[in-house]
Amino acid sequence: MKLYKRILPLWLCIIAFCCLGNSTFAQSNEVKNANSYYSQDKFEEAAIAYEKILKDFGASAQIYYNLGNAYYKTGKYEFAILNYERALKLNTDEDVQYNLKLANMQCVDNIEPVPQVFYQKWWQQLMQQSNADVSAAWMIAALFGFSILLLLFLMLQKPMIKRICFFSAGALLVFAALQYTLANRQNAYMQNNKAAILMKVSDYVKSSPDTKSANLFMLHAGTKVTVLDSLNGWHKIKIANGHVGWIDSKAIEII
Repeated sequence: MKLYKRILPLWLCIIAFCCLGNSTFAQSNEVKNANSYYSQDKFEEAAIAYEKILKDFGASAQIYYNLGNAYYKTGKYEFAILNYERALKLNTDEDVQYNLKLANMQCVDNIEPVPQVFYQKWWQQLMQQSNADVSAAWMIAALFGFSILLLLFLMLQKPMIKRICFFSAGALLVFAALQYTLANRQNAYMQNNKAAILMKVSDYVKSSPDTKSANLFMLHAGTKVTVLDSLNGWHKIKIANGHVGWIDSKAIEII
Protein backbone atom coordinates (compact mmCIF):
# COMPACT_ATOMS: atom_id res chain seq x y z
CA MET A 1 0.00 0.00 0.00
CA LYS A 2 2.84 2.37 0.84
CA LEU A 3 4.54 1.56 -2.48
CA TYR A 4 1.28 2.30 -4.33
CA LYS A 5 1.02 5.71 -2.64
CA ARG A 6 4.56 6.52 -3.71
CA ILE A 7 4.17 5.38 -7.31
CA LEU A 8 0.73 6.95 -7.96
CA PRO A 9 1.91 10.60 -7.92
CA LEU A 10 4.78 9.67 -10.24
CA TRP A 11 2.41 8.03 -12.71
CA LEU A 12 0.09 11.02 -12.61
CA CYS A 13 3.02 13.33 -13.40
CA ILE A 14 4.11 11.09 -16.29
CA ILE A 15 0.56 11.01 -17.72
CA ALA A 16 0.22 14.80 -17.42
CA PHE A 17 3.61 15.29 -19.11
CA CYS A 18 2.66 12.97 -21.96
CA CYS A 19 -0.67 14.76 -22.48
CA LEU A 20 1.06 18.13 -22.53
CA GLY A 21 3.68 16.83 -24.94
CA ASN A 22 1.04 15.42 -27.29
CA SER A 23 -0.88 18.71 -27.20
CA THR A 24 2.26 20.72 -27.99
CA PHE A 25 3.20 18.31 -30.78
CA ALA A 26 -0.30 18.51 -32.27
CA GLN A 27 -0.26 22.30 -32.15
CA SER A 28 3.17 22.39 -33.79
CA ASN A 29 1.91 20.23 -36.67
CA GLU A 30 -1.19 22.39 -37.10
CA VAL A 31 0.95 25.54 -37.24
CA LYS A 32 3.28 23.94 -39.81
CA ASN A 33 0.31 23.01 -42.00
CA ALA A 34 -1.17 26.51 -41.75
CA ASN A 35 2.20 28.11 -42.53
CA SER A 36 2.58 25.76 -45.48
CA TYR A 37 -0.75 26.93 -46.91
CA TYR A 38 0.37 30.54 -46.47
CA SER A 39 3.75 29.98 -48.17
CA GLN A 40 1.92 28.40 -51.14
CA ASP A 41 -0.31 31.51 -51.44
CA LYS A 42 -3.34 29.47 -50.33
CA PHE A 43 -4.44 32.28 -48.05
CA GLU A 44 -8.06 31.21 -47.54
CA GLU A 45 -6.96 27.72 -46.52
CA ALA A 46 -4.32 29.26 -44.24
CA ALA A 47 -6.95 31.47 -42.58
CA ILE A 48 -9.18 28.44 -41.92
CA ALA A 49 -6.22 26.55 -40.46
CA TYR A 50 -5.18 29.43 -38.18
CA GLU A 51 -8.78 29.84 -36.99
CA LYS A 52 -8.84 26.14 -36.08
CA ILE A 53 -5.59 26.49 -34.11
CA LEU A 54 -7.05 29.36 -32.09
CA LYS A 55 -10.22 27.36 -31.44
CA ASP A 56 -8.37 24.19 -30.41
CA PHE A 57 -5.42 25.64 -28.48
CA GLY A 58 -6.51 29.10 -27.32
CA ALA A 59 -5.33 32.66 -27.92
CA SER A 60 -1.84 33.34 -29.27
CA ALA A 61 -0.37 36.67 -30.39
CA GLN A 62 1.63 34.99 -33.16
CA ILE A 63 -1.35 33.04 -34.52
CA TYR A 64 -3.56 36.13 -34.45
CA TYR A 65 -0.83 37.97 -36.37
CA ASN A 66 -0.54 35.16 -38.95
CA LEU A 67 -4.32 35.01 -39.28
CA GLY A 68 -4.44 38.77 -39.81
CA ASN A 69 -1.84 38.45 -42.58
CA ALA A 70 -3.83 35.68 -44.26
CA TYR A 71 -7.02 37.76 -44.20
CA TYR A 72 -5.11 40.81 -45.47
CA LYS A 73 -3.92 38.80 -48.47
CA THR A 74 -7.51 37.77 -49.27
CA GLY A 75 -8.72 41.37 -49.08
CA LYS A 76 -10.82 40.85 -45.96
CA TYR A 77 -9.35 43.89 -44.26
CA GLU A 78 -11.90 44.08 -41.42
CA PHE A 79 -10.94 40.53 -40.36
CA ALA A 80 -7.26 41.41 -40.69
CA ILE A 81 -7.74 44.48 -38.47
CA LEU A 82 -9.67 42.47 -35.88
CA ASN A 83 -6.91 39.88 -35.57
CA TYR A 84 -4.08 42.42 -35.58
CA GLU A 85 -5.84 44.22 -32.73
CA ARG A 86 -6.23 40.95 -30.84
CA ALA A 87 -2.53 40.23 -31.33
CA LEU A 88 -1.66 43.66 -29.93
CA LYS A 89 -3.72 42.99 -26.81
CA LEU A 90 -1.36 40.11 -26.07
CA ASN A 91 1.89 41.59 -27.35
CA THR A 92 2.68 45.14 -28.55
CA ASP A 93 4.83 44.09 -31.50
CA GLU A 94 6.11 46.62 -34.06
CA ASP A 95 5.40 44.34 -37.03
CA VAL A 96 1.79 43.93 -35.93
CA GLN A 97 1.42 47.69 -35.47
CA TYR A 98 2.83 48.33 -38.96
CA ASN A 99 0.55 45.78 -40.64
CA LEU A 100 -2.43 47.15 -38.72
CA LYS A 101 -1.62 50.60 -40.07
CA LEU A 102 -1.54 49.21 -43.63
CA ALA A 103 -4.88 47.44 -43.12
CA ASN A 104 -6.48 50.59 -41.71
CA MET A 105 -5.40 52.48 -44.83
CA GLN A 106 -7.65 50.15 -46.86
CA CYS A 107 -10.75 51.17 -44.90
CA VAL A 108 -13.33 53.62 -46.22
CA ASP A 109 -13.70 55.60 -43.00
CA ASN A 110 -10.89 57.98 -42.10
CA ILE A 111 -12.05 59.39 -38.78
CA GLU A 112 -9.93 62.15 -37.28
CA PRO A 113 -9.55 61.64 -33.53
CA VAL A 114 -10.43 64.35 -31.03
CA PRO A 115 -7.32 66.52 -30.37
CA GLN A 116 -5.74 65.73 -27.01
CA VAL A 117 -3.27 67.50 -24.76
CA PHE A 118 0.14 65.78 -24.73
CA TYR A 119 -0.33 64.31 -21.25
CA GLN A 120 -3.72 62.86 -22.25
CA LYS A 121 -2.10 61.12 -25.22
CA TRP A 122 0.69 59.84 -23.00
CA TRP A 123 -1.75 58.52 -20.40
CA GLN A 124 -3.97 56.82 -22.99
CA GLN A 125 -0.99 55.12 -24.64
CA LEU A 126 0.21 53.99 -21.23
CA MET A 127 -3.19 52.49 -20.44
CA GLN A 128 -3.35 50.69 -23.78
CA GLN A 129 0.19 49.34 -23.85
CA SER A 130 0.87 48.63 -20.19
CA ASN A 131 -0.18 45.55 -18.31
CA ALA A 132 -1.85 45.55 -14.90
CA ASP A 133 -0.07 42.29 -14.01
CA VAL A 134 3.32 43.88 -14.72
CA SER A 135 2.45 46.89 -12.57
CA ALA A 136 1.33 44.57 -9.78
CA ALA A 137 4.61 42.66 -10.03
CA TRP A 138 6.60 45.90 -9.74
CA MET A 139 4.49 46.85 -6.72
CA ILE A 140 5.26 43.55 -4.98
CA ALA A 141 8.97 43.89 -5.76
CA ALA A 142 8.99 47.45 -4.39
CA LEU A 143 7.22 46.35 -1.19
CA PHE A 144 9.72 43.55 -0.76
CA GLY A 145 12.59 46.02 -1.14
CA PHE A 146 10.86 48.39 1.28
CA SER A 147 10.62 45.60 3.88
CA ILE A 148 14.32 44.76 3.55
CA LEU A 149 15.39 48.41 3.88
CA LEU A 150 13.07 48.96 6.83
CA LEU A 151 14.56 45.92 8.56
CA LEU A 152 18.08 47.23 7.92
CA PHE A 153 17.05 50.64 9.27
CA LEU A 154 15.91 49.04 12.51
CA MET A 155 18.90 46.74 12.88
CA LEU A 156 21.85 48.92 11.87
CA GLN A 157 23.41 51.53 14.14
CA LYS A 158 25.41 53.84 11.87
CA PRO A 159 23.43 57.11 11.37
CA MET A 160 24.51 57.58 7.74
CA ILE A 161 23.46 54.07 6.69
CA LYS A 162 20.21 54.37 8.68
CA ARG A 163 19.46 57.63 6.87
CA ILE A 164 20.10 56.06 3.46
CA CYS A 165 17.90 53.08 4.31
CA PHE A 166 15.12 55.36 5.58
CA PHE A 167 14.94 57.57 2.48
CA SER A 168 15.40 54.62 0.11
CA ALA A 169 12.58 52.76 1.86
CA GLY A 170 10.38 55.84 1.57
CA ALA A 171 11.11 56.12 -2.17
CA LEU A 172 10.22 52.45 -2.69
CA LEU A 173 7.00 52.87 -0.74
CA VAL A 174 6.00 55.80 -2.96
CA PHE A 175 6.92 53.77 -6.06
CA ALA A 176 4.81 50.85 -4.81
CA ALA A 177 1.84 53.17 -4.23
CA LEU A 178 2.19 54.54 -7.78
CA GLN A 179 2.32 51.03 -9.26
CA TYR A 180 -0.76 50.05 -7.23
CA THR A 181 -2.64 53.07 -8.56
CA LEU A 182 -1.48 52.35 -12.10
CA ALA A 183 -2.52 48.68 -11.89
CA ASN A 184 -6.01 49.67 -10.68
CA ARG A 185 -6.40 52.27 -13.43
CA GLN A 186 -5.19 49.82 -16.08
CA ASN A 187 -7.60 47.16 -14.89
CA ALA A 188 -10.48 49.66 -14.89
CA TYR A 189 -9.46 50.89 -18.35
CA MET A 190 -9.51 47.35 -19.77
CA GLN A 191 -12.87 46.61 -18.14
CA ASN A 192 -14.59 49.85 -19.17
CA ASN A 193 -13.11 50.40 -22.63
CA LYS A 194 -14.17 47.45 -24.77
CA ALA A 195 -12.98 48.07 -28.30
CA ALA A 196 -14.65 46.45 -31.30
CA ILE A 197 -14.37 46.34 -35.09
CA LEU A 198 -17.27 46.88 -37.51
CA MET A 199 -17.54 43.70 -39.58
CA LYS A 200 -20.44 44.63 -41.88
CA VAL A 201 -19.73 46.36 -45.19
CA SER A 202 -21.60 49.38 -43.84
CA ASP A 203 -24.16 50.16 -41.18
CA TYR A 204 -25.97 53.18 -39.76
CA VAL A 205 -25.38 54.32 -36.22
CA LYS A 206 -28.72 55.17 -34.61
CA SER A 207 -29.80 57.80 -32.10
CA SER A 208 -31.32 55.11 -29.84
CA PRO A 209 -31.39 51.27 -29.66
CA ASP A 210 -34.26 50.97 -32.12
CA THR A 211 -34.35 50.27 -35.87
CA LYS A 212 -36.91 53.07 -36.29
CA SER A 213 -34.74 55.72 -34.61
CA ALA A 214 -32.91 58.41 -36.57
CA ASN A 215 -29.73 57.64 -38.49
CA LEU A 216 -26.85 59.65 -37.05
CA PHE A 217 -24.01 58.60 -39.36
CA MET A 218 -22.76 55.62 -41.33
CA LEU A 219 -19.71 53.48 -40.60
CA HIS A 220 -17.93 51.03 -42.87
CA ALA A 221 -16.15 47.71 -42.37
CA GLY A 222 -12.91 47.83 -40.41
CA THR A 223 -13.73 50.90 -38.32
CA LYS A 224 -12.68 50.62 -34.69
CA VAL A 225 -15.20 51.71 -32.06
CA THR A 226 -15.41 51.76 -28.28
CA VAL A 227 -18.38 49.96 -26.71
CA LEU A 228 -19.89 52.05 -23.92
CA ASP A 229 -23.07 50.13 -23.12
CA SER A 230 -25.32 47.28 -24.28
CA LEU A 231 -29.11 46.95 -24.42
CA ASN A 232 -31.43 44.45 -26.10
CA GLY A 233 -29.10 43.42 -28.92
CA TRP A 234 -27.67 46.90 -29.40
CA HIS A 235 -24.32 48.45 -28.45
CA LYS A 236 -23.79 52.08 -27.56
CA ILE A 237 -20.53 53.04 -29.25
CA LYS A 238 -18.14 55.96 -29.52
CA ILE A 239 -15.82 56.59 -32.45
CA ALA A 240 -12.47 58.37 -32.53
CA ASN A 241 -13.93 61.84 -33.18
CA GLY A 242 -16.13 61.59 -30.08
CA HIS A 243 -19.45 60.92 -31.83
CA VAL A 244 -21.75 58.52 -29.97
CA GLY A 245 -24.68 56.36 -31.07
CA TRP A 246 -26.24 52.91 -31.09
CA ILE A 247 -25.48 50.05 -33.49
CA ASP A 248 -26.77 46.49 -33.96
CA SER A 249 -24.56 44.22 -31.84
CA LYS A 250 -24.32 41.76 -34.75
CA ALA A 251 -22.54 44.37 -36.84
CA ILE A 252 -19.44 44.52 -34.64
CA GLU A 253 -16.98 42.06 -33.15
CA ILE A 254 -15.39 42.68 -29.77
CA ILE A 255 -11.58 42.62 -29.93
